[in-house]
Amino acid sequence: MADYDIFISYRRVGGADFARQMQLALKNKGYSVFLDFDELKDGVFDRRIEAAIKSSKVFLFILSPHALDRCKNEEDWVRKEIECALGSQCHIVPVNPNAVFQGFDDIEGLPYVIKNGLGQHQISTVMMNDLFRCTFNEFVQHRIAPIVAPTKPTTHPDAATGSEVHVETDIACRVMRFKEELITAVPDDDNLIHLKKGTHKLTFVSLENEQDNYSQVFTVKDECEILQVNLAKIRDTRLAKAEAERRAKEEAERLAREEAERRAREEAERRAKEEAERRAKAEAERLAREEAEHRAKEEAEERKRLAEDDKKYDSFSKITIFGKKIGFKKDGVVVIPAKYDYAWKFSEGLAAVALKGKWGYIDKSGKEVIPFKYDDADFFHDGKAFVKLDGKWGTIDKSGKEVIPIKYNLIWDFREGLARVRLNGKWGFSKWGYIDKSGKEVIPIKYDDAWDFIDGLARVNLNGKWGYIDKTGKEVIPFKYDTAFNFLEGLAAVSIDGKWGYIDKSGKEVIPFKYDDASSFSEGLAAVKLDGKWGYIDTAGKEVIPFKYDIAWGFIDGLARVKLNDKWGYIDKTGK
Repeated sequence: MADYDIFISYRRVGGADFARQMQLALKNKGYSVFLDFDELKDGVFDRRIEAAIKSSKVFLFILSPHALDRCKNEEDWVRKEIECALGSQCHIVPVNPNAVFQGFDDIEGLPYVIKNGLGQHQISTVMMNDLFRCTFNEFVQHRIAPIVAPTKPTTHPDAATGSEVHVETDIACRVMRFKEELITAVPDDDNLIHLKKGTHKLTFVSLENEQDNYSQVFTVKDECEILQVNLAKIRDTRLAKAEAERRAKEEAERLAREEAERRAREEAERRAKEEAERRAKAEAERLAREEAEHRAKEEAEERKRLAEDDKKYDSFSKITIFGKKIGFKKDGVVVIPAKYDYAWKFSEGLAAVALKGKWGYIDKSGKEVIPFKYDDADFFHDGKAFVKLDGKWGTIDKSGKEVIPIKYNLIWDFREGLARVRLNGKWGFSKWGYIDKSGKEVIPIKYDDAWDFIDGLARVNLNGKWGYIDKTGKEVIPFKYDTAFNFLEGLAAVSIDGKWGYIDKSGKEVIPFKYDDASSFSEGLAAVKLDGKWGYIDTAGKEVIPFKYDIAWGFIDGLARVKLNDKWGYIDKTGK
């Protein structure tokens, strides 16, 4: 790295513009100046900074507002630059721009080495306004020139052969040609540059704000020319635009705030309305629930009373010339004559009886309550009974009204609130689905096979593959298995391509597919077949009882039935 006359240290926030102005003014006087804004190109920050400080004769520090606030942090770069300068041979020159720096005592946490290191040197003031030129020249004369002389000539290369161009500017600016800075021009001063006769493209960049700039093609004709630089209009336009944007932003924010407040009011009103509706609904539900609980209690008490009374009735048979007939006795006394071909016991006060090939229901006096028209009939449970008519099944209540339409080929008992049903579809093919206790088809009748729900999941077959669905009919585990069993103890045995393994309720394979056959878990163990023999594994897939049995069944009450060498016996969960 080359030696420098001056190293400028500054805090970017609040000090960058002044540092830049000082750099340009010092360069115009022939000094070589290091300013990290320009000089650092490769990103090796600490090494380049340290080398530049040690190679400089003057360390110029800009005491801009808050420049030293973060120096209490040992990793702060400004602090590191000052400490490096204090430890080197360069002269330290603090500069107070616009006389805003008041002293070191009010800076919280400022290390003593920084405070003492800078404070023992005279602080110079340089103004950034119209007084810049005179205060800067005085600064250079008294603080810089006694330490180091310029290393570069101040005479412009065109001075000997070119024309004098006097630059008159309304704002302090840099005058550039082909990215080379010719001069820093300030208002009310003789800003002189030398240009050869001919056409030159010049660029003027304000020192106040680099956004205020423009380029101009200037033609030099005479030995002496005057160049007018007008940046104030550009600045004023920028400021006016910024002010308009600020006002527009404030107006937009005001409108947005008012809109947000309006929406907040509407949202509050909506929430208040919803809360009132929720409370009204909750109260209605509470009353309905209490009424339902009251009715359920009364119905339960009535069912209990009927069930106790049902126990007093016994069916009896009597042989007549027409064959065996069935009637009912109460406490050994005939109360309903023997005249029915078939009869179920009383349940909830009614009995299903058959006469001349048709089933109906009678009460305990023998009165026909529900007509004799069904092909088959079942007990009443919770006020409903399964009946069969014209080859189809449904349910009726105790008045004979259909609850679940009599249209299904088959209905199984309800499990977890749902019953699986089978119904013929197109071309006579039957499909399976699920209904609730009101008869509503909650899961479409589309499956080739289906089983009851256990712990919220049911195994179903679709297009020859087995999978699992939840009570909404959502596919929880994909249809990809050749065979699948119910989930028991959190795991289900399934097979793919002739091999069996186990999955959990998320469908994750927890025990590998390597067995020839498998059964469901019972009491923590499952019987599995491997290489022609059966043994037992635990839920982690660990072999607990060796593979040596011809047949093995699940554990019940701690024992499992097994066959070995054509003999049957029982083993415990250790295999003993």
